[in-house]
Amino acid sequence: MSQLQQFERAAPSLPRGTSTMIADPSGAGGYQLLKRTSDEAGRFLIALSIDASRLLDDPDLPPGLSLQLAKGDIVLVDDRSSAAGLGEVTLAGSWLVPSVSQPLSLRLQQRITVAEVLALGPLLVFALSTLVLVAAAYLLLQQRRATAEARERQQAQEHQLRLEHAARVNSMGELASGIAHELTQPLTALLSQSQAGLRLAEHSPPDSAALAGVLEANVRQARRAADILGRLRAYVSKSPTTPQPSDLNRVAAEVASLLAADLRERAVTLEVIPSSELAMVLADPIELEQVLHNLVRNAADAIEASGQGNRVVVTVTADAEQVRVRVSDNGPGVPADVLPHLFEPFYSTKPAGMGLGLPLCETLVERFGGSVEAANNPEGGVSFTVTLPRHRGGAPR
Repeated sequence: MSQLQQFERAAPSLPRGTSTMIADPSGAGGYQLLKRTSDEAGRFLIALSIDASRLLDDPDLPPGLSLQLAKGDIVLVDDRSSAAGLGEVTLAGSWLVPSVSQPLSLRLQQRITVAEVLALGPLLVFALSTLVLVAAAYLLLQQRRATAEARERQQAQEHQLRLEHAARVNSMGELASGIAHELTQPLTALLSQSQAGLRLAEHSPPDSAALAGVLEANVRQARRAADILGRLRAYVSKSPTTPQPSDLNRVAAEVASLLAADLRERAVTLEVIPSSELAMVLADPIELEQVLHNLVRNAADAIEASGQGNRVVVTVTADAEQVRVRVSDNGPGVPADVLPHLFEPFYSTKPAGMGLGLPLCETLVERFGGSVEAANNPEGGVSFTVTLPRHRGGAPR
């Protein structure tokens, strides 16, 4: 079987972001590391060919030392000599290298004479050499694993920061519309009381006590208006993003990865069921992640606050015209009188909530020609369904 055929056989069963190892059955002393990339379609592999004979290529190995490196039943490197001759003995040891991606077994063999066996010096050299080789191989694999994990953590943190920034930027629109409504009341009161103060000032002599009351009321209303405007100070402005073809299967997987640690601490299970078809839409991927991130977090918050349920399911489906993402939980559901108000700005059932999360989700989805709906499940819990037009084309318009 050719290497290409091996790759094609391994590709369908390999999840995105994970790696596997394929040994060369021809006995050429090499093997390949395969890892599925996180491209939009998830159909590409990175293949790294490794010459196993060079992993432990050390010219300073003691004479008579040979090794065997294998993966399961497939031997990658084997330079062991035949049986010991007259006056010689063979010492051997084997170890399993502790690596998920490269589960190799290492067997070392040392041929020494009886006289050398009786002498402690050569035996000690052999033991130390073996220990150094095994330790070097172990440290190398551990270093590679630690580097990969650190890189993944850094990427996850950077992604989380982008999501948080997008949330602040897009919340400004919803916040501004609510602020315009809220500022109407204090400004109207300021105008009315100021007019009354002018009339009091025209009296002869002026009513000082009444004027003081008017001024105190104006101070209160001015402070209230200042508090409302203070909500904008935490938001930072950036240039708007451009819609682009985005895979909702990939977006859902990214959100699940970002929330994995938080949901584990809450004892909430998150399951992502991707679409069997390509679920492409024309939208900003960061804003799509923000929508799903908000919906999944809301479901987890409801489960945690009520103590009911333990599961959130994100299901992606696609047909010829539309792509749908359904975020469903088995929590307490939403009261019937609350359900019609969920997408109203500043309406929140959370004690510390601002009531901007769901209106923001609705605004972002409608920006890309879609819609979002909420409904209680017959079996319990609530479902939020995001519907977007399916994109069939190349560059965004």
